[in-house]
Amino acid sequence: MIRTILAVAIATFVADWGSSFSHNALTGRPIFIGFVTGLLLGEIEQGILVSAQLELAFLGIVGIGGGATADATTATIMTVAIAILNHAPMETVITLGVMIGYAASLLSSFKLTLHELLLPQIDSALKNDEERKFNILAIGGSLLCTTLPGIIINLIGILAGGPALEALVNRLPDFVMRGVGAAGSMLPALGIAMIMTLIFSRRTAIYFFAGFVIYKYLEVDMVFMLVIGLLLAILDFNYGGKEKATEEEQETEVQA
Repeated sequence: MIRTILAVAIATFVADWGSSFSHNALTGRPIFIGFVTGLLLGEIEQGILVSAQLELAFLGIVGIGGGATADATTATIMTVAIAILNHAPMETVITLGVMIGYAASLLSSFKLTLHELLLPQIDSALKNDEERKFNILAIGGSLLCTTLPGIIINLIGILAGGPALEALVNRLPDFVMRGVGAAGSMLPALGIAMIMTLIFSRRTAIYFFAGFVIYKYLEVDMVFMLVIGLLLAILDFNYGGKEKATEEEQETEVQA
């Protein structure tokens, strides 16, 4: 119990550190914080496997301004912990993780409200050039209004939700579990499809289909595909932009 509480507290702090105490270090992304949670709970492999699936599921979800979207950080910490502590099936925890992500997004407004309570004191410290007071309010406010509620929410979800999930899974009929498994398998594809709507074009389509054919029919290693994709991205970035700039200059000259 003590180890679980410490692991969740440390993982939540590490996740919030990236957005609250650094320049957007992305420490709250599922692929990273899932690894950290698995490391702290003694199951690195399980943490990586679960977080990789959740990263794909949340890949295309982007928060614009103050809009509430799925809370991928809370979902990952809870899901990885539940998967490790309760030995839940992968398909079940992935589907559960997406549900947790959207449910936890409702708590973002609560955290913002807590931050608002400190704004008058922070503004006063800035106006009076009280740097020490400002630092204490800024750092302490982030810990009190973001990290602490996150730790409490994660602990409640993990300690109360784990046994309930296990009991629910044991009572569900086989056809329901097969349906949940099918839905869980579709979520990574849905995440990839959402991100493709942002980057897919006639120029990038060839890379997608060529990569799929090479990986599917030549059965090459995933690391090999990653290296090849990185090299192609560098080539396209360095030379594709120059060709586009040249075409734009030619069109400008023709119009002139």
